[in-house]
Amino acid sequence: MQFLKRFSFFTLLLSIIVLVDYFYLYRPSVGIDDANIFLNYARHFSRGEGFVYNTNGEHVEGFTSLLWVLVCAGFYCISAHPETLLIFFLLLLTSLAVTLVYEEIKKDVDQLNHHFCSKYFFPLYSISVASIAPSFLTWSVLSLMENGMWNFIFISITILILQSFQQQNIGNSKKAILLILAAFLIIARPEGFAWAIIFSALICWSRFKYGKNFYFGILFFSVAFATAAMLVYFRLHYFGYPLPNTYYAKVSHDKIYNIGEGSKYALSFITGYHPLITLFMTILIVTTLRNINFKIFKKENSFSGEEIVLNRIFIVSVIITASILLPLVTGGDHFGGFRFYQEILLLLLWAIPAALLLLERIFIFKQKNEIRFLFVIIGLVFLFIGIGAIFNLKNPPKTQLNYEFDLAKEGRNTGNELNDFWANEKPSVGVIAAGGFALMYEGKTIDLMGLNDTLMGHSSGDRIGLKNHAAFNKDIFYQLNADLILPKDVADTAGAGIQYAEFRDTYDFDNQAMKNIFNDAAFTQQYKCVAIDKKNLQKIIFAFASNSFLNKMEKDTSLVITVINPSAKQ
Repeated sequence: MQFLKRFSFFTLLLSIIVLVDYFYLYRPSVGIDDANIFLNYARHFSRGEGFVYNTNGEHVEGFTSLLWVLVCAGFYCISAHPETLLIFFLLLLTSLAVTLVYEEIKKDVDQLNHHFCSKYFFPLYSISVASIAPSFLTWSVLSLMENGMWNFIFISITILILQSFQQQNIGNSKKAILLILAAFLIIARPEGFAWAIIFSALICWSRFKYGKNFYFGILFFSVAFATAAMLVYFRLHYFGYPLPNTYYAKVSHDKIYNIGEGSKYALSFITGYHPLITLFMTILIVTTLRNINFKIFKKENSFSGEEIVLNRIFIVSVIITASILLPLVTGGDHFGGFRFYQEILLLLLWAIPAALLLLERIFIFKQKNEIRFLFVIIGLVFLFIGIGAIFNLKNPPKTQLNYEFDLAKEGRNTGNELNDFWANEKPSVGVIAAGGFALMYEGKTIDLMGLNDTLMGHSSGDRIGLKNHAAFNKDIFYQLNADLILPKDVADTAGAGIQYAEFRDTYDFDNQAMKNIFNDAAFTQQYKCVAIDKKNLQKIIFAFASNSFLNKMEKDTSLVITVINPSAKQ
């Protein structure tokens, strides 16, 4: 009953913050553009078409979470427009995760100071969650990405491992849940296998501490390994490749480059994401290093309450550290709000019992060493914030999340408009933002960045440049031979001319992503910039049209085509 009350409270608290986010971001009810890629595959799968990006298209794994596609497909079986249902589903999962973390941290706080726990912990925890919640909930709920589901799986495994240490053992029902979650971990995200290794090691370590065998840790890893083996086997036979197509399109083979980009990503998170996160991370780092030799590797039949808390903080710190380091392998991410670090935000709240432990030693036991460590924490916090201030002088803020929602809405609108332009045979369309447009457009969509196209995704190239947008290959582009490129809604032909000038600017994002192709002689010979006006629709679409499709459009009496002459190069 107490758990239900807490869950209800946190659901209400998070709902209020979600509503604030929702209105502040101009009512983003359709998720970000990448979430629409998930929805596109889920819709096709729910119709029995398989994992395809286009109807009757190639089998391609243009998504990073098979489990999330299957979940979305289930919601498509309930509703043809499942976005609102998915938002409520993700809100409930996130509220449950927040409640589970609260209940678990409360055990450690209560062990250290029962009075503080009963009087102050609940409001302190609630305020901390509310402080970090705006960005956290945007990713976990409103984005419609797999984050909310992944966070729940990740946190549930972490809590069960912590419980197995605190209780020396856990019941068979919780062990069964852990094994199910081990399988989910693999199909929820590509990095799930790395986490299976880390979690298995922590399970073995917790059992080692009590002098028990490693059988369950080995069993946990075996389930994860068997799931991974079946997933790779399925991929090879269904898609033709052992990894998602997104990996080949996004990740550079240059390991040094990846580590450099990933280090910038991690540093930016630690020093500039949120002052509270910087403080909590510093507290956990100092507390863990301060007590690293506190019987960490000693077997015992039982531990004191403080020893249990310290060991649980050590487990959490290991998980947080591993989470910080893993994106260094792939070079981080281009999204704002640090998508790859969302799963550890709630775990960082274990800094509360860590800080309580430190402060009690200072004010109750008057230990001078702990006073020194308090100043170390304060100094490190200011150092991190200062480094962040210097770092951001040359590194502008990450992509704003509102832009990601706008891309999805704009893509959906443009896709619907093109459907009205051609009732029957629709042109193939090449796009960069490949989510919202493809979900709505009834013709063939070509993903110019290669996430949803194996030919472009596996093209040659170093994948160095615009993060996650460096797979474009000009030779492959001409092989794909799209009828229209980058359609956009414009007010009139003058607006089309302005849009053309922007595309030809060497600093324009789309032009950079397509490697300055708009200024190539080969491109201007094969594609013309046009304003397409559909009679009676009062809509004008800007696009680059291939010569063959331009000839076809000029024969269509329902269209008025204006060719935009190129201006001087930018």
